[in-house]
Amino acid sequence: MDMSSWFSETEVSYLKSIVLQTNKLNGSVIEIGTFKGQSAVSIISALPEHDKLICVDPFTDFSMGTSGIQASGEYICSAFKSNMEELGLSNRYVLHRVPSNTFFKQIVHTYPYYQTGRIRFALIDGAHEYPYVADDIRNVYNNLVMGGVMVLDDTNFPQVGAAINDTIKKYAIPYSVMPGTKLGVAQKIGWLI
Repeated sequence: MDMSSWFSETEVSYLKSIVLQTNKLNGSVIEIGTFKGQSAVSIISALPEHDKLICVDPFTDFSMGTSGIQASGEYICSAFKSNMEELGLSNRYVLHRVPSNTFFKQIVHTYPYYQTGRIRFALIDGAHEYPYVADDIRNVYNNLVMGGVMVLDDTNFPQVGAAINDTIKKYAIPYSVMPGTKLGVAQKIGWLI
């Protein structure tokens, strides 16, 4: 099984804890940016048995800057599906292999697992460029149920951090970074943006 990832044990614990807290709300659970499935497995482990995780990832070719880490999108998608099958979780997720903007424009409101037209929990860990992060925050926040939570990964990446700071500040979204992690958390307590 190839489930290499950059999530620490602390971050995995935070994810599970937050998902468990949102299980009392109506709505779907979504992950933008799935990679090989470590975070998906963590989220699914905290869901009620009847719920499915909605995974949104186009699985484009991956390159980690100057580190030399590279993988084809096909390889990453295959590794994700294989990992989920090996863990007996093939029936616990639905994969939309599209960019997140496409998902929110064309799919989200017609999808049968999109309960009550809203999202109760979202992990945003997709494209790490400023405009994509800002769009993901707006799209998710506008679809969160009251009390719903979005978790943003890689807050320490320059473009991710800048998009989070600008978008959170512009729309006055309550937000904090979980201690000792690179995870940011925002909860919906008010208006649409």
